[in-house]
Amino acid sequence: MKKIVLIVDAINFIPDVLDFASGIASLSGSPVTCVFIHDTSYMNNQGVNMVGGQLYVEEIVLSQGEQQVITNTINKNIALFNAECTKRGVSGFARVEKGIPKDIILNESRFADFIVASPLLAFDGEQNVPTAFIKEILSEAECPVLLSPELHLPIDEIIVAYDGSKSSVFALKQFCYQLPGLCTKKVTILSVLEGEKEESASRDKLISDWINVHCSDVKFVTLRGNARDVLFNYFMEIHGEKRVLLVAGAFGRNALSRFFKPGSTELVLRTVDIPVFIAHS
Repeated sequence: MKKIVLIVDAINFIPDVLDFASGIASLSGSPVTCVFIHDTSYMNNQGVNMVGGQLYVEEIVLSQGEQQVITNTINKNIALFNAECTKRGVSGFARVEKGIPKDIILNESRFADFIVASPLLAFDGEQNVPTAFIKEILSEAECPVLLSPELHLPIDEIIVAYDGSKSSVFALKQFCYQLPGLCTKKVTILSVLEGEKEESASRDKLISDWINVHCSDVKFVTLRGNARDVLFNYFMEIHGEKRVLLVAGAFGRNALSRFFKPGSTELVLRTVDIPVFIAHS
């Protein structure tokens, strides 16, 4: 059993992300802990004004009516979460956390096996995929992060972005340890060789020995070319034909991620609606 933490905006809860999280949780018989984050960072955005030569801080204070609307919305979303869990036969636990969203999530990540979140999660209305907020979380979270697709479908194949680096190996290990129920699926170890770089026979032997202990149906695919272009083309070609989950190493940390050049993972996330499991050591 795992501690799976689903992170959502308390005000703008979207039930679709629960559909994916509950499907993942059912693989290990785990409950889903849903943290409804009420962003109160705006309370820190106080204006400084001057009256009569004296400085004063203008605090943002909500009226009782405004506070009640927020409370009612959060309670409604929690009731919706509970109803959806019951409908799906999943044990769900909900709680509300108030404060700065990033701080709350990073603290949660220290005590979770992995976090599930939408790549659209933001508290400022941003619509990019992934949002700037999610990119920060991917870079700093202290546990793996599983980004949910917009449309949840059964997963046919696991694709592992592998370059032999510490980061890519760590991500693969975390995936197998955290989601062993998915290791029964077909697993493709995908590598991209750039320039004149040659494959490492010793590396392939080591990874082959390890992965075959954990997964029963494994194949290795090596492609050549620019990593960004090759990855984009690869996922565009299989888009719609296979329902895949991508396992990748560090996001946005160039020193740790040699497989994904800057923007490659982001490009895949923007173009192909697939779940992505990201972990960094």
